[in-house]
Amino acid sequence: HGDFDPARRQVVLSAGDVDDEGVKDPYLAIVGGTYYIFVHYAPRFRQSLNATLEELHGTGNIFATEPGKGSTGIATSLDGVNFEWQGELLPPGDSWDSKLTRVDTMAYVPPIFTVLYSGRSGIEETYEDRTGIAVSFDLKTFQKLTPHKPALQSVHATGSLRYSDIVVLDDSYVFYYECVRADGAHEIRMNHVPKNNCEHSGVRSARQASQ
Repeated sequence: HGDFDPARRQVVLSAGDVDDEGVKDPYLAIVGGTYYIFVHYAPRFRQSLNATLEELHGTGNIFATEPGKGSTGIATSLDGVNFEWQGELLPPGDSWDSKLTRVDTMAYVPPIFTVLYSGRSGIEETYEDRTGIAVSFDLKTFQKLTPHKPALQSVHATGSLRYSDIVVLDDSYVFYYECVRADGAHEIRMNHVPKNNCEHSGVRSARQASQ
């Protein structure tokens, strides 16, 4: 776009803003004129008290270290620039998602907001996340529907299926996701679903919820 100028970029949220060890992988939705940004972050209160700085950040990615633990928090804004931190939204669980939970995408199925989130249980699953489901009525409190096992995973290798997203077209929904192949390599895949298959359930993307 002609108005897009990288030189005008500015930080809207950093680790220092939310008392944590790192932020990454934001997902943004506009609902009712309010910007909601879901942030994958590593809150300090969830990290091991005995972990050293090297143990937490030696790889350059706290989410890929043995002691590092990731969660999802949320911040809101009325202008898309100045965000107010609302706190932790989707914490790690006690099972397959005990290492991290990261919101990847959200859809609006009236009257429920549904998120797909990536999770992993340990360092050995780094970059091999699988996908769970959580729901909310108010974008303040989410309930996991998959506390004991993921909802979506590959039938191959590690079972990794992560970083889902939804694109809304005039007559269909397009679902993109990263999936592991039989040889262990990852690739981006796509499912194309006609809207007439979903209209009985009122499926809409979160991006449409504000219209």
